[in-house]
Amino acid sequence: MTTETSILQGLLAQQPNLEEIARAGAQHMIAIAMEAEIRLFMKQYEEITNPEGKAVMVRNGYLPERKITTSAGPESVKVPRSRATINSLKPFVSALIPRYMRKSIHIEEAVPLFYLGGLSNNDFMPAFEQLFGELPAGFSSASITRMKQLWLEVLRDLKERHMPSPKLCIGDGALGFWKALREVYPAAEKQRCWVHKTANVLDKLPKSIQSSAKSLIHDIYRAETERDARSAYQRFQDRYQAKYAIAVENLKKDEASLFTFYHYPAEHWQHIRSTNVIESAFSTVRLRTAKTRGQGTMVTTLSMVFKLAERAQLRWQRLRGHQLITKVFEGVKFINGIEETLAA
Repeated sequence: MTTETSILQGLLAQQPNLEEIARAGAQHMIAIAMEAEIRLFMKQYEEITNPEGKAVMVRNGYLPERKITTSAGPESVKVPRSRATINSLKPFVSALIPRYMRKSIHIEEAVPLFYLGGLSNNDFMPAFEQLFGELPAGFSSASITRMKQLWLEVLRDLKERHMPSPKLCIGDGALGFWKALREVYPAAEKQRCWVHKTANVLDKLPKSIQSSAKSLIHDIYRAETERDARSAYQRFQDRYQAKYAIAVENLKKDEASLFTFYHYPAEHWQHIRSTNVIESAFSTVRLRTAKTRGQGTMVTTLSMVFKLAERAQLRWQRLRGHQLITKVFEGVKFINGIEETLAA
């Protein structure tokens, strides 16, 4: 019985779907490719020994398992490693899966297409075809922009109920919300959540330097003035651009909405530079709805959410500097968190 047959029989015993079989096959092929690559590497040293008569290069297990995002989805991989017994030789480094690789090259090539086509005119199809080949019938850009439509319904409903344009909206990288906001409340200013942004940037860096990188990011959004923040922002780029360009680009792509909070009262900064204040307010609702299955109709679900929020608000505390919200809506300008007249 071949290895492939054993793997297939093991899968069929679990009654998998077609996608699970395809992913298992992909993982098996990656493992075969990794083994072939290190065997070829080891072959060049198999007849060479060190002064003690031992092999100059030996197998040394595997690197820790990590996930690589491919066009077939995330795949778990274990890259083999070697150990040299003399200092002048370098150990095995995979050309197929280099160090710190998190996405396949195929994915990397497709990402710009999402930005160039998808963000400008909703034309996501070339990007998806780059990733997955010819797409099946019925798969269109309309399905990709569904989240935008859902946010449009929410925002239009608020506007129809006479909610004025918000002064500032804080959010993560959910493109559907931002695109809907531009249509319904175009005057609203935007602030990118620094908690989500920090997590996204750190995910593009090796764990060994994440702690120091996180400190540099804190220096950016915890700076006393926007000028100091932008100086720290540039220092981060200078330090990591050469080796970790992907992490730097992830930080730079939202530059227009990273420093907006400096134009609002300093008392508000801890509340408006991340979405924590929103997420903590609805934590009770999320907990209950996650535990409750089959809430019924939309009306019963909305009623339950409303009553949960109504109970939760009994424990809410006022935002710091809440008395300054009136000035914000009156159009009073703030420079580095200080009212303009006082700053002058």
